[in-house]
Amino acid sequence: MEQDELILLLRKYKEGRLSAEEWDTLWDWLDQGNTDEFHLALDAMGHNNTDTLPDLDRFAARLEEKLDEIDRPFVNKYRWRFWSAAAAVLLLLCSVFFLRREKHPHTMPPAVALKENRPGINKTVLRLPGGKEVALDDTASLIDLGIRKDNSQLSYLPMQGNTAPSYHTLVTPRGGQCSLVLSDGTRVWLNAASSLYYPTSFSGKDREVMLTGEAYFEVSPLPSQPFSVRVNDTRVIVLGTSFNISAYPEDNKFQATLVNGAVKVYTPSTNIVLAPGERASLPSGSTTFRVERVDTDMVTAWTKGLFHFDNADIKTITTEIARWYDIEVEFRGEMPVRRFGGVLSRKAPLAAMLKVLEDADVKCEMKGRRLLVSSSHNK
Repeated sequence: MEQDELILLLRKYKEGRLSAEEWDTLWDWLDQGNTDEFHLALDAMGHNNTDTLPDLDRFAARLEEKLDEIDRPFVNKYRWRFWSAAAAVLLLLCSVFFLRREKHPHTMPPAVALKENRPGINKTVLRLPGGKEVALDDTASLIDLGIRKDNSQLSYLPMQGNTAPSYHTLVTPRGGQCSLVLSDGTRVWLNAASSLYYPTSFSGKDREVMLTGEAYFEVSPLPSQPFSVRVNDTRVIVLGTSFNISAYPEDNKFQATLVNGAVKVYTPSTNIVLAPGERASLPSGSTTFRVERVDTDMVTAWTKGLFHFDNADIKTITTEIARWYDIEVEFRGEMPVRRFGGVLSRKAPLAAMLKVLEDADVKCEMKGRRLLVSSSHNK
């Protein structure tokens, strides 16, 4: 491939504009292990392209751990080509999957490129008291409400005088995300298909918001006015900390993950205190929390524009795909048994995600906006 063509593909990739055919071309080239040509192309593009890249040494260590779980004869045969392609894609915002299946890994023939679907269109709306909705591109209305908008982030300006606060609801549809700075300086990242109900300013003894879906919070510390997030009957109370809450109704569970600081999680029947790096899970209908250590980078990867999976089953993968690409998923026949781990950019077209799944023993077929999923072994 000529360097000019490669540079064009790399730039379009970073901007999320690769077509399914271009994605196949780039992936096939990366799989040939042309690392010298790749780095020459990066140099030609300029070093600024790598300013926001992740910690590659740290990710490489995780990748090595995954490789150790795969049968050695298979790894030794393909390790060099795999690492060359993986290193290249990692430098492109970590868009590579490494897969494993219990004891018998194998490769499948290349998948046919599927119809392209574009992710992440920020069509978020702001719902006011009375039900009126304001689009985020309606700058004049936002200014009238005391809200400043920078790209996809909303910031509430301090209220003047003794004006009573009103309550707003920020609503993201499937395929949309938004970030928000509340009046107290707390930053919130709202994931797709989620909503946050909050006051335009905080008064009284505490600061409470209500969440449906998923959000990541960086709370401004105000010891005299604790911050809390309510999800149905469950409440997370903090003084100043960073944490993630996932509570999509279709997932049938509540999950709170603490990144730093300390939080208390309350239900009508129990309460727990989390330490950094711990996640509390509460399935629907249960009264007992399950607490476990987790990789917080994986939990919050969505705030950085990434999918990040670790030993995830096909249902977990397709639930994320459906929510982000705004499609429906239907399973047919035997469920694929592979487990998945790895990182992929959310800017990638749907065809790129499905190609990875097809290469991993999962048959994918698009029918309109419905994704039909089955094992490649099904007849």
